[in-house]
Amino acid sequence: MAKEHFVVIGARGFIGSWICRLLIEEGVKVTATDTNPDPRSMSSVLDPGHLSKMTYLVSDARNPEAVSALIGEDVTHVIYLAGLLRPASENNPLLSSQVSIGGLINVLDVSVRRSGKLGIAYSSTAAVYGPASDYPNGQIDDKSLPAPRDHYGVHRYTMEMTANAYFNEHGVTSMGLRPWVVYGAGRFNGLSAQPSLAMLAAAAGTPFHMQFGGRNVVQHVRDVALAFIRSARAKLDGAKQANIPGESIEMTDLIAVIEKSAPKARGMITCEMKDLGAPSRLADPRLEQLIGPLPSPTAERVEETIADYRKLLADGRISFP
Repeated sequence: MAKEHFVVIGARGFIGSWICRLLIEEGVKVTATDTNPDPRSMSSVLDPGHLSKMTYLVSDARNPEAVSALIGEDVTHVIYLAGLLRPASENNPLLSSQVSIGGLINVLDVSVRRSGKLGIAYSSTAAVYGPASDYPNGQIDDKSLPAPRDHYGVHRYTMEMTANAYFNEHGVTSMGLRPWVVYGAGRFNGLSAQPSLAMLAAAAGTPFHMQFGGRNVVQHVRDVALAFIRSARAKLDGAKQANIPGESIEMTDLIAVIEKSAPKARGMITCEMKDLGAPSRLADPRLEQLIGPLPSPTAERVEETIADYRKLLADGRISFP
């Protein structure tokens, strides 16, 4: 069996940093790439010991020659995370499509030349679905029909359809994963970062008001990172897409969990009453049938996240606000 070598494209983001961390802790060879890194995310997840054990390269996934050169003959797996978040994708839909769709095409083309022997996982999004009102009781499963309403969701759904086409035409297998509200130490960007920032505020003893409320599906980043790693390794028989399982929870209940882990923050964390409008209940996620169980108890992971933030604050590796 060939020795594993993972290439993580879009690695300096929150999820990418955690994927690199878990792989490094396994002793796997990792090449991480990005274009415009946010140094806080990676340095708050990876310590100098982690960073010394991986190769980091600046590379543009839109460039097919660069992607081809990046994925050398010894590379066994690729995790593709590059893409613009909201509102950047709405403000520049052309760039968003070039990074999300064009970049994935470049990876899939390499796999075609390798006779489909690369293990590929890529990031889609829960935004491929329509608003909660499109689905009975706001609940979806892996068979629910996507109905994206904005460029961000449309581009990610197009990635999924593109992966399907590459399997139909070339036999290239892949797994597209749909994260929801992902939290954990190192999350700073995007609207769905609000729960993570609330946990950081609790660790810092600072008031914080989340910009959304209601019921949401929350997922700890360690579980999400593990889902990508296992999906890249999975023996697949097609181009698959799946929702990442998580816990459906009211944000007021999540605040109560935060307060239990950080009693001094009681009454300091609040939230809007308006929800994100997205489906907030997942039924029978099939991903675990393919890669094994994932979700961790929310209370334990919230406590872990606050403890991580306290250490990062004490070490001077991050500050808040």
